Amino acid sequence: MKTEIIERLGQTDLLLPSLVAEGLVANDRVKARLSVLQAAGGRARDPTGVRFDLTDECRAAGIDPVPLETVVNCARLSAGKRITAPGLASLGDRPAIEAFMRGVEATQKLLAGLGAFAKARRRLSGRNLPAGLAE
Repeated sequence: MKTEIIERLGQTDLLLPSLVAEGLVANDRVKARLSVLQAAGGRARDPTGVRFDLTDECRAAGIDPVPLETVVNCARLSAGKRITAPGLASLGDRPAIEAFMRGVEATQKLLAGLGAFAKARRRLSGRNLPAGLAE
């Protein structure tokens, strides 16, 4: 509701901090899922390799690391050279896809927010700005 009011008033630059934060979290979620898929493939080809730890990345993205680490650490190649792992299918289930799409939408908002920031910065250029914003 507040967002809609701010947008209607044309003051979208006020939304920039929340858009940036939302976009960064969404980006972290996408990166964590892609890292899991990549690591599962590597683990399936070399099961004796180092165990996968995604704790920091998941914490940054607000995701429980245990299921994702289980996917990677239990990944194996089947006889048909397909990768199998408990929970692997859940990375492509509807909630995961919906979460991914929310991440895409948040990233789009981030880009829009950065555009609003650039516009506001141009509008304010030449005024007394705090150190770091004037450069």
